Amino acid sequence: MAWIIAVIFLIFAVLAVYDEAGFVRTANGARATVLMVPMGDIEAPALEFFTANNRAISVIAPDNNLFFNYREGLMVDVLYDPGQPEHVKLRHFFLLWGASSFFLLLSLASFTCAWLLGKLRQVINEKGVHVELVR
Repeated sequence: MAWIIAVIFLIFAVLAVYDEAGFVRTANGARATVLMVPMGDIEAPALEFFTANNRAISVIAPDNNLFFNYREGLMVDVLYDPGQPEHVKLRHFFLLWGASSFFLLLSLASFTCAWLLGKLRQVINEKGVHVELVR
């Protein structure tokens, strides 16, 4: 069972890497300025930057970046899709590769547990100890 879980996590890691690598490979980079814009009772961070063809873009900061400490006037590096420049991600290792890293670590931990369980079963069988696992 642990092997199956490890393989599933590995598949998720590969899919996350494939998805993010596709975006990073085709994305353009830009330097964006953080602006705080009023949205009802709160202020939300917006990113303002210029595309490679000098088009001004202003977008609300992506939701997956809520932990980031935005401040008015802060300069940040962004990646954007040239075909849809409103699709923006901060150029930050964790924000780009966090999901794939997480699933890769879970996969490695699961493979390690499966290997250790296999070794434990082998030792128990060699010693002639009868252990019945409750399912």
